Amino acid sequence: MTWRAMSVTTLNSGILQSSLPDTIWVRVYEDRMDLLRAVMIGPEGTPYHDNLFVFDFHFGAQYPAEPPMVGPGHIARPCTPTGIPG
Repeated sequence: MTWRAMSVTTLNSGILQSSLPDTIWVRVYEDRMDLLRAVMIGPEGTPYHDNLFVFDFHFGAQYPAEPPMVGPGHIARPCTPTGIPG
């Protein structure tokens, strides 16, 4: 990753971490500026309520000229008091 891409990634991650709703979290890896993880909680009143949606982003060497790649992510379903996914 180039210096320019690293500075753009740093700027974008700072903006994302400070300006998103409470139901979305973004984390970057200090030693891997080319990786970012976002976690979203499904909105209330929908079938997705309280489910966690995880997205992994990879910022390639050509970023920001090329968009980041997004990993397949996954859904973590909440468990009921019995420990069975709800």
